[in-house]
Amino acid sequence: MTRPFASPVAWGSGYSLAVEIKRYADLPTLSRAAATMILEDCRRAVENSDADYALGVSGGRTPSLMFEALVDLPMPWGRVHLFQIDERVAPIGSKDRNFTQLSDRLLAHVDIPAENVHAMPVESRDLASACRQYEDELQRVTGGAPLDLLQLGLGDDGHTASLAPDDPIVEINDRAVWYVEEFNGLARMSMTYSMINPAKRILWLVTGPAKADMCRRLVESDHTIPAGRVSSENAILLVDAEAGADL
Repeated sequence: MTRPFASPVAWGSGYSLAVEIKRYADLPTLSRAAATMILEDCRRAVENSDADYALGVSGGRTPSLMFEALVDLPMPWGRVHLFQIDERVAPIGSKDRNFTQLSDRLLAHVDIPAENVHAMPVESRDLASACRQYEDELQRVTGGAPLDLLQLGLGDDGHTASLAPDDPIVEINDRAVWYVEEFNGLARMSMTYSMINPAKRILWLVTGPAKADMCRRLVESDHTIPAGRVSSENAILLVDAEAGADL
């Protein structure tokens, strides 16, 4: 018998604890550290449980070197289920797809079972139905348990995943996955706060001078930006010198 997804954490209810901050000189060093943290977290999880490790990853430029670093580490890929946190609506193989980068930088180089890779079904013309399909996939694999680790990024407008500022998706609390009709030129599918906030561990990767102000607002749990509504409990923020300049 499966459990429903964990109840969403109410972002205005005072749950927040201080984010743990780790500083690195540059993106390559940060990327290797992030990959090592994922490996260590995965090993702890699978050693202490019969359940497989559920890992969610984001797209964008920042995690690409982290994916490459994971290739060189002894991850127990047979015990890992890999989920997308968000995805752009674009054809298979498009450079706009997060999955294209994930495939090129990581999946093509590691021995992960095909059935353990869970791509968001953004090819569907009915995005609402596709979101429900992905929720069903998450439920089937995890039994409704929180994901073990989510790797998030931060936009210079304060968005994370595809939780776009001023879009209705940021107010949705009854769905684990939903869609944005248009954000920076493309429709998107994204996990919502109901799926993100209960995660056992959240790993933020933030780099570059354009992110410095939003990084500060993230740490302050500024609820006026989407990233500020993400739970900081069990969260680690990895920043380079430029992104962490205001911290």
